[in-house]
Order: sequence, then structure tokens, then C-alpha cells
Amino acid sequence: MARPARIDMEAFARWHHDHAEWARVENGGVEALEKRFTFPDFATALAFVVRVGMAAEKRDHHPDIAMGWGKATVLWTTHDAGGITELDLALAEESDRIRST
Repeated sequence: MARPARIDMEAFARWHHDHAEWARVENGGVEALEKRFTFPDFATALAFVVRVGMAAEKRDHHPDIAMGWGKATVLWTTHDAGGITELDLALAEESDRIRST
């Protein structure tokens, strides 16, 4: 399966207009999307992380996730493309859907 190509800044700007809570950050010299989610307790944060991990596994695309009591930070990037791709955008949106359920 071919890996996606890095998106251009114009495409990112259009997407970011509707997803402003996701930050564009640098992670090890590569552009990435990052968002911190908050939860009422540890168990809810852990359940979210597990569900994001399952979605990632289905797409064979894995984020960096840091979690603790009542919080989880998700970072999406496509290392082999050198930055953010359509796959990262789709999985960022999936992360938001998971959080809203």
C-alpha cells in the first residue's frame, strides 16, 4: 500500500480552519499535529488512548501518545513523508470522534 504524500500548506490551512484546536508543531524536525484532551479521571483517559490505538492499528498508522491522570496528548505525523499527510488529518478527526463518544 502506497504511503500518502505530505500535504501543502494551503490544504493544511483549509483543514485547520475547521480544526483549530489541533496545533501544528515540530517533532524531531518533522511537522506534526498535536492536541491535548482532558478527561474526568484516569480510566476515561486510558479508554480513549486504547480506542485511538485501535483506530491507528486499523489504518497501520501510529501516533505518539502521552497520557496521565485525566489527560492524553496525541501527536500525528507521517515520518516517511516528512510531515503531515491526509492520513494524519483523517486520524486527527477520528481522534476527535472517539473523544466525543
